[in-house]
Amino acid sequence: ISVSAESHRQLKQIGTGFEAFIGAMDAHHMDSNCMARACECIGLLSNELKTNRDYMITSGAPQAITNALNSNPSSVDVAYFGCRAIRYMSKADGRRNDKAQMNLRTCKSFPAFIAAMACTRKSRPPIVFREGFRTIAQLAIDRVSRALLGNSGAVGIIVDGLELCLEYNDLESNIEGMRAIQMLVLGNGVNTRSFIFKGGSGIIIRSMSQFQSISITNTFEACRAFCAIIGMRGGGSVGGTDED
Repeated sequence: ISVSAESHRQLKQIGTGFEAFIGAMDAHHMDSNCMARACECIGLLSNELKTNRDYMITSGAPQAITNALNSNPSSVDVAYFGCRAIRYMSKADGRRNDKAQMNLRTCKSFPAFIAAMACTRKSRPPIVFREGFRTIAQLAIDRVSRALLGNSGAVGIIVDGLELCLEYNDLESNIEGMRAIQMLVLGNGVNTRSFIFKGGSGIIIRSMSQFQSISITNTFEACRAFCAIIGMRGGGSVGGTDED
């Protein structure tokens, strides 16, 4: 349905499209497999068209995703696709997406997906951390969301997640964690001090040491993260290439 133009049109019909879809999610919120597939669909549709995001937000998708995460906290699939759905729904596409961010904050989506990351922390490979880090980086573009993420436990989950990424030797997740740090501490002294207090500086240094011979991208992102926590500007936009 994310391909057909006719399907897009039908989804936008009042009472029969996105609203019916969200209603079905509410009715089956305890079914982890159903919720994982539903969150996956929301992510695909959100990434397809910005108008889809607007319709889904109006239909209550942020609350439905939050309910799915809260009802299935130990499901790796729900956590993974729930994080991805939140990330795609809050995409800006060259414009400020204040409506999405505001709705996600109101629905308490931030503590929900961070709790899901914590509950699925032992999954190998750490795909939930990987997607969760990307979600944090996306949401933290917004100054208000950045502060709320810090209050919701994002700093602690990044530190904890990076420890596991180093233990599992997961380079891709580690790079995404470095990018999340950069956005989360940007202009926010509380988040910065919390990250340093929790031992984040040492993790950045260990990351550079562990992957120095195999990934220039990781070294680049780790250096930017270190500059961010000591208040220096790294230059350029956040994120390097994924290829070394």
